[in-house]
Amino acid sequence: MTEIFTRAALAQQSLPDLHVLFRQAQAQLESCELGSHEHFAHAANLQNIRREIAIRINPAPRP
Repeated sequence: MTEIFTRAALAQQSLPDLHVLFRQAQAQLESCELGSHEHFAHAANLQNIRREIAIRINPAPRP
């Protein structure tokens, strides 16, 4: 079973580590069967990692 990374877990990673995780998740997504549980989990990981990287690169303005 594939672990889905949470926002809290990803927030503890450095930006370079997030890029490594992203590349690993891409490779894992390509190697699994379309529509499988693993495919869903890796796609979710890609989305979560992409969001965390975007937050780090473009932080929200402070009021």
